[in-house]
Amino acid sequence: MKWKFYWRDIVSKYLVMLEGWPSNIPMANLSEVATSFPILEQLQRLWNTGEMRFRQLTEDEFQELDEARNRKIANGEVNLPLPRKIRSDKGKNRTGDGKHKAQKKQKIMSAAVIDSDSDASDKENAARKMVEKGKGWGTSSGRDSDSSSDSDGNE
Repeated sequence: MKWKFYWRDIVSKYLVMLEGWPSNIPMANLSEVATSFPILEQLQRLWNTGEMRFRQLTEDEFQELDEARNRKIANGEVNLPLPRKIRSDKGKNRTGDGKHKAQKKQKIMSAAVIDSDSDASDKENAARKMVEKGKGWGTSSGRDSDSSSDSDGNE
C-alpha cells in the first residue's frame, strides 16, 4: 500500500478510509514499523476477521476529515511527506558513459541502379556489367559447370 501518500493516493482518490487499525502500531510502511512477526500476525487477524477494513466515505465525511487534516498540518501536528529529490541531470541530454555512442545507420545501396524508363537493352547491358564485375548472378561461384552453355548446348 502507498503509506507515504496514503491521504492523497488512497483516501482522496477513492474516498475510502482504513478503519480498525490498532492504536499500538503506527500507521506507516510496515517494512519500517513491523519489527516482529507478532505485529504482522495481529494485522492479518484483524483484516481476516473484518475488524480492520476499508470503509467508503461520503462527500461530507471526506470534507470534514480533509478540513481536520489541513488544520493539523497548519498546527504542525502532521508532517507532509517531502517531495522526491530532483535528478541531478534534469534538463541535460543523457549520453551515457561515453563508451556507447549512437552509431550512424549505414545507407544500403544496391550494386547497380537501373532506371525504370530505360528500354530492355539498357537493362540487359546493366545486368551484363554486374555479372562481369562479379556482383550479380552468373558469377563463377554461383554457377554449375553445366550453366556455362546456352540453351542450344553451345558453349
